[in-house]
Amino acid sequence: MSDFLAGTDPRFIERTWNRIFREFTYMGSRGATTNIISAIDIALWDIRGKVLGMPISELFGGPVRDGIPIYCHPRNGSTPEVTAQHARAITGTGQKSLKIDPWQPKHEEEADGYLSGKLSAEAENHGVAVIAVIREAVGPDFEILVDCHGRFDAPTAIRLAKALEPYKLFWFEEPVPVESTHALRQVRQNVSVPNHYRVETHRAKLSAYDVFIDHPLDIKGDKIFLSDRPGLGIELDRDYMRGHALEGYTG
Repeated sequence: MSDFLAGTDPRFIERTWNRIFREFTYMGSRGATTNIISAIDIALWDIRGKVLGMPISELFGGPVRDGIPIYCHPRNGSTPEVTAQHARAITGTGQKSLKIDPWQPKHEEEADGYLSGKLSAEAENHGVAVIAVIREAVGPDFEILVDCHGRFDAPTAIRLAKALEPYKLFWFEEPVPVESTHALRQVRQNVSVPNHYRVETHRAKLSAYDVFIDHPLDIKGDKIFLSDRPGLGIELDRDYMRGHALEGYTG
């Protein structure tokens, strides 16, 4: 990719996006291709904002909100009750939502790489038990988001969603493989669990990321607030990153 982009004018963001997309879509229009495009696209907009001395939001007509809601993930415990303890700890950070795949690590049928779309009865019941104790731990007003990671066929996804309806999920993410739009339509027609948007984060305490960057993230409660500095508003601390690089990393 470095050789492919060498010499490209960073001003031509759309041209660069399309060059990458057309070059690599033989691998499919998801996964590595879109990850590469996203990273380069963000970097190019960051360059443009810094050259012009403007935050990226101003280049798109200005922000429509000051802060963006975020969510994080509890650690999967050895039992549903241990997972619920991790979820309860998240409520103490000021965040108002969490996301989990309650069926992990119960996907035994995928051990050989084949996606069957189904779960055992034990695995299904385990997932329901996890969400039940999390709901009890975090209370009725905290948002619980469930991620299925595109693993299920339509009948399984519908059955799981209905089993979780009593726990008032805020969303039910990617219940079927993303290419199966007909299956997604079938699921949507048969369940009442919605899907909405927040910014995904891995940690509940996002200040842990501040050691990587030159300005701390602006986090208040369950929102990350936009920077008014040029571009993305941050720079990676490359000296810190190199000093803490994994063995063999040479970036």
